This record gives sequence, structure tokens and C-alpha cells, in this order.
Amino acid sequence: MAVPNAGGKAPKRLHLPLTFLLFLFLVGVVFTGLNLYMWVAYPAKLNAIDSLYGEISRRDQTINRLDKENKEIQPSIERSREQAKRLEEIEKMEAEAKLLIDAVKNKGSRAVPTTSSRGLILRNRLSENISNEVVGDDGIDSRLATLDRNLNILDKELEERESAVNKVLKDLKNTVYVLDHTPSVWPVSGRITSNFGLRKDPFTGVSKRHNGLDLKAYTGQPVKATAAGKVIFSGWSSGYGYKVEIEHGNGYRSVYAHNSKLAVKYGQQVKKGQVVCYAGSTGRSTAPHLHFEIKKSGTPMNPSTVLSQF
Repeated sequence: MAVPNAGGKAPKRLHLPLTFLLFLFLVGVVFTGLNLYMWVAYPAKLNAIDSLYGEISRRDQTINRLDKENKEIQPSIERSREQAKRLEEIEKMEAEAKLLIDAVKNKGSRAVPTTSSRGLILRNRLSENISNEVVGDDGIDSRLATLDRNLNILDKELEERESAVNKVLKDLKNTVYVLDHTPSVWPVSGRITSNFGLRKDPFTGVSKRHNGLDLKAYTGQPVKATAAGKVIFSGWSSGYGYKVEIEHGNGYRSVYAHNSKLAVKYGQQVKKGQVVCYAGSTGRSTAPHLHFEIKKSGTPMNPSTVLSQF
């Protein structure tokens, strides 16, 4: 670089170091690059940040909407849970009904009609009228309305099903009770030695009405109740000797006489097949046996006829 002077002498040259020139060049490049970044890349970054903030805002709105919908649907969810519990209880009742039907069948009654003959319908699933419509963009209100309609249908069906099962259970329990309290069990396994009706008195030889059956038995042989009931007599009774009499209900009574020993007391509740006394030859008797009577509304009945129904 030449610098003129006033004395007319030759101009002096200014020499700048190469490193300084390189430094100035690099500064210029960096400055130019920063300007380009500020004009081109930075606005793009700002746009990306704005988009990110927008996405976060939309997600917050979605979360708030879902939270609102969740709160709105909670009552329906609780209602469906209650329905599930109710259905579980009904299924338990149906299982009990099945057991009672089996019990009635095992008793093999031909004298008492069983409720099972009326038919017990146990459905594996509830109504086929449940709406299967798929709601698209109709919103939570429309979906909740559909859900409520379906829950109302289930409520009605559960009520009808529960009522039907309750009625069947009541009928079955009554049938089981009647069967348990209806004479059906032979008190001993011995053969009949004297029939019901007119016969010759073993002591006088005169024809006389025999109001029961004489069954062959050995002294001390256990005697079982022909049906469940309440003991209305247990003790000594003139010509009967040691006697047990049981009130079964539905007009039935049974008598067990000439026993050697009593196993129950007055007022005691007994089950069908329970040992109530032990056979013998007490009272007006010629040999060890069991005198067995069945009465219906006070009228003596032939035990063979009554028990043959089972």
C-alpha cells in the first residue's frame, strides 16, 4: 500500500500481516453466515417451535376431553358393575335350583309333581336386543345414550330373570319340603307278616280291623322314620307297648309300636330315615315285630299303598 508525503519523496508502503488479513476474512465469513442463519434457518426453527407448542396444546385439549368423558361415563361403568354382581347372584340361585331339581329327581316321587316339569330356562347370555350400533363421530353424548339404552334393557332382563328364578326356587324348596315330609321310607326291611284291613285277632281269633302293617323284625332292630316331622308321642301306650307317633304335616302321621326301646322324645324334630326306636315285642304282641301305621287327616291308610308311590 502506497502513502504519499508532502516532501515529494517516494510514497511509503504499508504492509499488513497475512494472519491479520485471514482474521478479517474469517470475521467476514462468520458475519455473513450469521446473517444468512438469521434470515433463513432461524425463522424455520421458530416455526418448528410454534408447531410444537400447537401440538402440546392440542394434546392438552384431548387429555381434558378424555378426562371429561371418563367422568361422564363413570356412572354407567358403576351401573354395569352392579349388573355383573347381580347376574352373579342370579347364577348362584340358578345353581341352587339345579341342585334342588337333582334332589327332587333323586327322591323319585310319583306322588308329588316336581317343579322341574314346568321347565327351568337357564340362559347363557342376556338379551339379543342389545344395540350393536357403532357410533362414529357423534360424540360422547350419543355413545352414552346408546350405553344407557343397553343398560336399561339389561336391568329389565335381570329383573325378569331374578323374579323367575326366585319363583322356581320357592316352588322347588316347597316340593323338597313336601317330599321330605311325605311318608316314603320303609321303617324296617322285614317282610309283611300281617296285612292292613280285616284279619283274625291273634289272641281271640275274632275278625277285627287291623289299621296298619306288621313287619318282621328282631328285638333291637333299628326302626327309621318314614318321613321328616315332629314327635307327638313317645312312651308307653297300652296295647301298643312302647310307641312313637310322628306328625309329618300335610295331614300325615305315622305310628311305630311294640318297640323294645325308644330313641326320640316328645316334641323332637326328626329327619326322614332317622332311627326313632328299636323293634321288640312290648304291649299286646305275640312275637318281636314292628306294627307300622300311616294316617291321612286322621284316617288309617294302607302303608303299602302309600309307600308304593315312591
